[in-house]
Amino acid sequence: MNSEKLIKDICALKVETNPEYYSEIVPLKDRRDYNENNLDFLERNYKALQDKDAPISQDLINQFTKRIPGKKASIIDFPNNTLCPEIWDSAEPSRLLADVRIKILADLADVLRTEFKQYTKWLSEVTLVGSMVTNQYNFESDLDINVCIDYDKFRETNEVTTNYDTDKKLRKFIRSKVYILNDKFIVGQHPTNYFVIGKGNRLESDAVYDVINNKWIVSPQLVPGDFNPDEVFEVQRDKALRMIRKCVKLILTIKMCIDDILRQHSSEKEIFLKDNIDALSKLQEQILNLRKIRFNKPNIELLSLGYSKNWEANNIVFKYIESYDFKKPLRVLINVLDDKEKIQLQKLNISLEIK
Repeated sequence: MNSEKLIKDICALKVETNPEYYSEIVPLKDRRDYNENNLDFLERNYKALQDKDAPISQDLINQFTKRIPGKKASIIDFPNNTLCPEIWDSAEPSRLLADVRIKILADLADVLRTEFKQYTKWLSEVTLVGSMVTNQYNFESDLDINVCIDYDKFRETNEVTTNYDTDKKLRKFIRSKVYILNDKFIVGQHPTNYFVIGKGNRLESDAVYDVINNKWIVSPQLVPGDFNPDEVFEVQRDKALRMIRKCVKLILTIKMCIDDILRQHSSEKEIFLKDNIDALSKLQEQILNLRKIRFNKPNIELLSLGYSKNWEANNIVFKYIESYDFKKPLRVLINVLDDKEKIQLQKLNISLEIK
């Protein structure tokens, strides 16, 4: 995502002014980043968040996006004329290119053959879903691959301890072996993203391709070329940007508070720091829950119109947040902390656990 666009989008939002705690804790002139303008780096950016017309520092945004993998989302991508030519042929209907199909199945077979017994008897289906089976994809879109397991047949051919006596536990165990294949590049810049699911429980998708039998289960309906997601999803996009802005404010506040503690520790500052980290953690949970909502209950209105749950409003909000690399703001926080600040958190027994 273009950093300048992120700056413009965030600054375009109106946010209520909140009390500025730091002015009461450490005078600006005593800060280690104090400069000739009497405002340190973080102070300037924190104030910018209070003013919709003030720019957020390019350096700061660069820090946010540095070293964070850019996972992009299909539902908010502008449509292409065809399916991705890196994995599909030009036939009608399109079929998966032979070398891509062989690579998907061969890599999976290697893992299942090594870790388990007689996988051909309990592997019920391998399907390709997600953005790469639609025309809403980009050069970094994932190859989402469903690995469907018949749990009963798995137990008939493999010794299973009581630790895996439920389907959920067994699925988690199989995932621990299969997910070694994730984030590999079979073709281009498209990382693999394997899912292990139970037989008959396909993940929601607008199209589904059977990799084993080399045919469509649900044929893709191409989104029209004039489809503009930023206009269609204007409400969801604005909500996503408001949540990102909250993340930015909390991250800056936390970083500033750690710097204060490095200079002059106090119990009040430590409590304030923990409260803000807790708030950021809760905001992360709120963001991740947006994604889960689409799986919790059917949206009859969407389904009656022939749309999958991918088009559910909360999922679209999540996709925008994800496209800006803010789906896990604790990870963003880690990336903007320097070594001294991370060591200080360790001394305070504060863990930035990313689930």
